[in-house]
Amino acid sequence: MKKKIKNKSLIVINLFWFAVIAFLSYRMPMMVDDYVHINSFATGDRITSISMIPDSVATYYMTWGGRALSMFFIQLMLMLPRWVYAILNGVVYVLMVNVISGYSDGRSEGKSQALIGNTVTVSLLYLFIWFFMPDFAEVTIWLTGSITYLWTTTLILIIGGIYYRDYFFPGDSEEQLRTGDILRVAGMIILGFCAGLSNESGACTLICALVLYVFMMIRNGRKILIDRVAGIISCIAGTAVLILAPGNRVRSASVVSESEHGSLISILFFRFARENFYFLLYLLVPLVICVALYLLTRSSDKPDSGKKSSPVPVFWVLALISIYVLTFSSGFADRVLQFPLLLIAVSFGILIRGIVGVYIGTGDTDIQGKPWYRPIRCLIAGLMLTVLVEIVAGSLYAKQSDSYFDRHMYYHHLDSDSTSGLLPGNGMTD
Repeated sequence: MKKKIKNKSLIVINLFWFAVIAFLSYRMPMMVDDYVHINSFATGDRITSISMIPDSVATYYMTWGGRALSMFFIQLMLMLPRWVYAILNGVVYVLMVNVISGYSDGRSEGKSQALIGNTVTVSLLYLFIWFFMPDFAEVTIWLTGSITYLWTTTLILIIGGIYYRDYFFPGDSEEQLRTGDILRVAGMIILGFCAGLSNESGACTLICALVLYVFMMIRNGRKILIDRVAGIISCIAGTAVLILAPGNRVRSASVVSESEHGSLISILFFRFARENFYFLLYLLVPLVICVALYLLTRSSDKPDSGKKSSPVPVFWVLALISIYVLTFSSGFADRVLQFPLLLIAVSFGILIRGIVGVYIGTGDTDIQGKPWYRPIRCLIAGLMLTVLVEIVAGSLYAKQSDSYFDRHMYYHHLDSDSTSGLLPGNGMTD
């Protein structure tokens, strides 16, 4: 009976967040880019059938950008009824958080303990991402933005999780490939190529992570299975297709010629400062929370408190890499901070699961009797109620102002007259 209640708790939490994101996605109006993407790049006509999309995406790839995968789904969703996108976006959001939680899922726990640990971790991950997401509407519920970033980033997290678990939980995948497992190779090729063809920051960071994976596997004398090799190669190929798109050169030349002036060194220095500024502005608080949890687990007297080598700092380094990759891009927008936040969220999930695991691993299966369990449940319930209040208040305000729901965590003085253009995203201007 207790196990059924725990199962229902996790299902209810996932359904709650699915409903939140699906509702907000359905109510999110079309923005300027949507009105551009609703028409074929090849003919300029309104897209009315799937057969029109390949030619449109091919023209887009040659004339504007390499994100062919996301553009295909953007134009597909714009062609279909709005509720289709709303439902799929809610599903992807729930999938993303559960994939992030999967990075922290250990194998030493019993089923009942693991379910409780997973429920607590998933619940706190939802709240962590909700409260700290920069440019929430642009990357979460706006059709073009969510498909470009949320959907493709979920692909990156999925394939990254495969290699992560392959290294840290070798018992899951060290069996030899059988004849029928050719499907695994084909699946990794497709998944790897799509992850590489996602977005520039995420794809480049993923390649850095895969290089680290290969190095550590070789260093420890472990065999890399053929399907993993196929996934790495296809990911690199997909990233090459993304970055080397002719349309990228056309757009880059246009942006640079209009906005950037000065020597190469001064331009790169400015971009480096720009990346640091916005990273600290929007992501320092969630990062400090994770550092504090990390130090807490390292200083704990519990034998299983995480004093062994931890992968947590690696995700912080990858978050920084995903930021500094943008130094080579003339364009910048707050929405690119989504992926670094999700990498920080991965470390948050690992740390939370480790803290919960300290109590789960004591041999007392009645974790619900622990003194901290009830306060944690009250905290989660209270924060979820806060989310509901935000949605109701934000929706009413959006309706009154003929706008849309959005939320931000501000850590600076709000005055558009004094802060507008503080560090312009496209570099230095005259």
